[in-house]
Amino acid sequence: MEGLARRERIEAMTKARQPEFGMKTTAKQRENCEKRPGGITGKGFLPGSSGNPQGRPRTAKFSDAARRLAEEIGQDGTTGAEQLAEHCLRQALKGSARHAELFLAYTEGKPKQGVELSGPNGGAMRFENMSDAELDARLKELLEKYQVENKG
Repeated sequence: MEGLARRERIEAMTKARQPEFGMKTTAKQRENCEKRPGGITGKGFLPGSSGNPQGRPRTAKFSDAARRLAEEIGQDGTTGAEQLAEHCLRQALKGSARHAELFLAYTEGKPKQGVELSGPNGGAMRFENMSDAELDARLKELLEKYQVENKG
């Protein structure tokens, strides 16, 4: 008899600990507590803070290796970077448009591409008296005109 009472007590305690059917223990625990920042432990990511605040490193292994090679001095006394610049110039002088573009971009800087926007009849654009719908329509019209001009 004593063994039967003990078994009933153990079964009662086990049933009290078991979650409802189909529900995991963690889900039941979450039901009983408020949602707090950082998850259940409080050590997780907080709203508004990045998981990787430093971000990806700026330099990669390839970039470092390329810089080292460009700085090395060759047998003729010039660096790798100087040899590349000479090669690019030689190819540009032979007629390579791509090499000429690269050489000029690195020596003179890329030219700024200007985009001119004008109002009706070529006059200045006036935004003060335009509604949002008129602004949207005018911008759409100008973008379409710009795309047509640049395709041809």
